[in-house]
Amino acid sequence: MIEKFLPVLVLASTLASSACVDPKSADTTDTAYLDTGESPDPPDPLGSLEGVISYVRESCGWVSQQWHGEDPTLNCGPASLLISAACVKGTDPSEEDLKNSLDYMDANAWATGYGGSGGEEEGYPGSYTSGSDLVATMEGYYRADAMLVGDNYGEWGFGENYGNAVALSDLLDDVRNGYPPIIATVSQGLRPTGDEMVADGTPHYMVLMGAFLDEDGIWYVVLHDPNPYPKDREYGELHAYTLDSFIWPEHAAIRSSPTL
Repeated sequence: MIEKFLPVLVLASTLASSACVDPKSADTTDTAYLDTGESPDPPDPLGSLEGVISYVRESCGWVSQQWHGEDPTLNCGPASLLISAACVKGTDPSEEDLKNSLDYMDANAWATGYGGSGGEEEGYPGSYTSGSDLVATMEGYYRADAMLVGDNYGEWGFGENYGNAVALSDLLDDVRNGYPPIIATVSQGLRPTGDEMVADGTPHYMVLMGAFLDEDGIWYVVLHDPNPYPKDREYGELHAYTLDSFIWPEHAAIRSSPTL
């Protein structure tokens, strides 16, 4: 989806080239911001991208939450976790990896709070996953520190740390450093229309993979969407949406860093 925009990778005000970095060699030393718990001043999560370098991490693999047939699943959260964790580890996510993570969430529901995937016999239809479910799984299964951020208290189950707004530019730094965050949206169920994100009010998780400024001065946000609507990879992998249409109502995200 992004080929028509790239390789025009520019600084917001000055032309500059940028290349994707292999996750294994990415600079992961600057993670102190995960521990501050501070909100931007002024709190503007969407923020201005002026001065941000266009960057798309094309080296991170994608996996569908709808791997087993026509029936839709509720596995966007676990699939997004897998995409993010695989990117950190420099591996390619697979359907088998997703099944294994769902089995872990089922077996450890007492710790993760997960409502259950339905198991292999039922085709892993899944169940709603709160932010807290996903953080517990990121820490317990993928062995990575994680925290939840946002600027509102809603129905996402994002725990006591929720309420710390983080600018989109900070999350793009996470992507560049090799730790793509999971974004909570309300865009699911309707087939996307080109580069405009469509909302239907259904909670959904995607993984932030970058942002870029095109030759016409329009910013785009690039996401790995685990829902391919229902099977078309074109609408899931590295899908670019205009920043103006980016639906991020509570500015909710899951950020991760390596376990020390």
